Amino acid sequence: MYFRFLLVTWVAIVLVLSEGQEVSECKDLFRSCHVYPKRVYCLNENYRPFMEKYCAKYCGFCDCHQWIYGCCRDGKTNADGPREQGCAVKLCYDVFVDGCPESKKNGTCSSPETLALMKERCPYSCGFCKHFAPSKSECLNSRYGCCWDGDFAVGPDQKGCRPCVDTYPHACKEFAVPGSCSNSGAYYTRTFLEKNCPKSCGVCPVSGCYDRAGEAKCVQWLIKGYCKNSIWKPYMMDSCAKTCDLCEEEGMIA
Repeated sequence: MYFRFLLVTWVAIVLVLSEGQEVSECKDLFRSCHVYPKRVYCLNENYRPFMEKYCAKYCGFCDCHQWIYGCCRDGKTNADGPREQGCAVKLCYDVFVDGCPESKKNGTCSSPETLALMKERCPYSCGFCKHFAPSKSECLNSRYGCCWDGDFAVGPDQKGCRPCVDTYPHACKEFAVPGSCSNSGAYYTRTFLEKNCPKSCGVCPVSGCYDRAGEAKCVQWLIKGYCKNSIWKPYMMDSCAKTCDLCEEEGMIA
């Protein structure tokens, strides 16, 4: 019995010491981390491995509360930009598209008996959406720009985006017309085509040299002179190669 008590006590001490050691490991190994602008070196994928290893505390990799853009809503994940950019966004749409508008008209959305069901089945029509699909302007300001569907990319070259393919090839070929899918008057038709027929609708990104941060943001940075600024150039080459005319230096063809 006494031996078991000693064993449990020893294990507890080891766990406490290990936990304390793990926390203490989060520090800057490089004394001059402060000379590197966070927005350039901490965010750039080319420098991030170095910064994670030698300037983890300075960049805020240890704790999202110290991160330049703060935390996502889980309190653990680093946000990719201001206003929770890059955090997981749940698209808000009606499951039963045909019946939901009618449910709104007949008061089913606000009925206590059906409220929970309507929040699950008809959040768009009933007005329960707290966050709609991110707008183009929102994802353009994120670190890696937009996916083809307007969501936030989580890395360069459309990383983390859904594959841009037609879910229903035969139906898409029959009904989708490039350039007109988003202009359809019917909500069901428009959302179906945009979600399930991106290739036929002509919204898939073109491979090659492009602005990963989005054209609108890159044009602003071009005007401010960031493209030719020696400090910003590595970041601009990675994020705005097309606008900054840096495609050849990055080894890509426009």
